[in-house]
Amino acid sequence: MRNLSAIFILIFAVPFFCRGQEKSAGLMATGITTEASIYSHTVRVQLEPFLSWGTQKNQLVVGPTIIVASNMGFQSSQMPKLSGLKVGYRLWPGSSSNKWNFYLSNDLRVQRVQDGWKGNAFNEELAQYEETDYRVIEMLVDNHLGYGVTFSIGQNLTISQGVGLGAYISSLNGNDARAHETNFDYRGYKNFGFSWKVNIGIAYNL
Repeated sequence: MRNLSAIFILIFAVPFFCRGQEKSAGLMATGITTEASIYSHTVRVQLEPFLSWGTQKNQLVVGPTIIVASNMGFQSSQMPKLSGLKVGYRLWPGSSSNKWNFYLSNDLRVQRVQDGWKGNAFNEELAQYEETDYRVIEMLVDNHLGYGVTFSIGQNLTISQGVGLGAYISSLNGNDARAHETNFDYRGYKNFGFSWKVNIGIAYNL
């Protein structure tokens, strides 16, 4: 939790120290997005505090990914869990003076998720069940193309909603503590496939 608190402080505090310089360099914002990512019938809910920088037409978005919930079988209950990083791009084709604005998006996310749990496994040599510790590490890379809308609340505060469709690559490395078994695939999806996402967020424009 200390690491997560430090991330939130860094994400939301840095823009205020840079505010004076950014006025002449471009537009800057800080905020947080809640996203549901769907891989086959598996859903991950993630929080992503972010910093964005750019112009009225083009913006770069960077921030960590924090898993807060999932319906994945056997997944550790130790959440929220810092899992990776997302880098995104936003294109605003319309006028920025409207209360409602439309944008196009491209988001690349890289995650490393380590999980562990205890279970019973049958040992054929001893002809009995034994309690064992399982360890799995997943590397997940996904890229989504999408679109969304924002609504301005006052001068600097905006809320947003977006959807996206993309592809992912997943690699799983898992075994148990006694290493007599090595194939523990607890995912609800394959090594490669298509996924989609929905998100809502709030941002403060500096």
